[in-house]
Amino acid sequence: MLFLNPYSIPPLIVSILFLLLGSAIYFKNKKSKVNIAFALISIVTFWWQFSWFILFNTQDVFLASILVRFGYVGIIFIPVFFYHFFLEFLDKNKGLDRKFLFFIYGLSIFFEFFLLFTDFFIQGYYEYFWGVYPKAAWLHLVYLFFLALGSSRVVYLLFISWRKSREVDIVRSKQIKLLLIGFLIYFSAASDFLVNYGVEFYPVGFIFVLICMSFIAYAISKYHMFDVKIILTELFVGIISVASLAESLLFYDFWSKLFGFSVFIIFCFMGFLLIRYTTREVKAKEFFEQKVQERTKELALANKELQESNDELKRWYQLTIGREVRMAELKEKIKEMEGER
Repeated sequence: MLFLNPYSIPPLIVSILFLLLGSAIYFKNKKSKVNIAFALISIVTFWWQFSWFILFNTQDVFLASILVRFGYVGIIFIPVFFYHFFLEFLDKNKGLDRKFLFFIYGLSIFFEFFLLFTDFFIQGYYEYFWGVYPKAAWLHLVYLFFLALGSSRVVYLLFISWRKSREVDIVRSKQIKLLLIGFLIYFSAASDFLVNYGVEFYPVGFIFVLICMSFIAYAISKYHMFDVKIILTELFVGIISVASLAESLLFYDFWSKLFGFSVFIIFCFMGFLLIRYTTREVKAKEFFEQKVQERTKELALANKELQESNDELKRWYQLTIGREVRMAELKEKIKEMEGER
């Protein structure tokens, strides 16, 4: 039996926002490893928060016993996908870091096996004032150790890359700085793990996730990490479309539902036109920027050739005029010597 629990609303909102953001970034460039890795973070965050939304709304013992494990299927992969994302973003997916990435992928699969088929990772659940919550077993402590290890490595890589890029690429330096702050805020959601050990307080990890999302959104909007104008337009249209459809389904009578659904269809059409217009605008801007860059390169090359020609003329001038000056000096010297005789 399900009932609407007000404590479940924040996880629902966070899950929808991350799903829309991850989808928009993935479909912007499906071949980009950075985009794919970020989309994976969004998916497992959606999985985590949406599972808690369902879990907080159930009173069925059997369903609760399944959901406490179901939610952790996504949580276990969160640090792995974060590590993968930052390796791709920092272009460090090679050598020791690449080997460590494969190691933690294998370790996550190991944890998933014990999560789904044993009681070594999760053993039942607690009943709190907002609903039920997973109860940690001994293997959960091992997971937390490797979570701290992987997160420390991510922070180290980001910090080192930020320091190196400050004097080379200011924009990239600011990107890395924002992502570092965002990751640290996201990692603060680990405070929810205390609830797994019987410390009763409402898990507020969704707040840190929302703040982290704000930092990421600011980074991609301020420094154009993922062609943000199109992404934010798609995200806006998606959120309003979902809200419009949900509102139409809440009406009771037929005509109200028909009106609400008509508004939804009209907005979807207008949203499609808005996305298409934004895409064309961005592509036109990119085209002109590319032309400006090409023209700038041509001018720089022409300026370089002109400078080389000018330097060559100066050298030739110095050779020829210098020779004439020396010849004149020599003639004067000869005349002086003849006059002394």
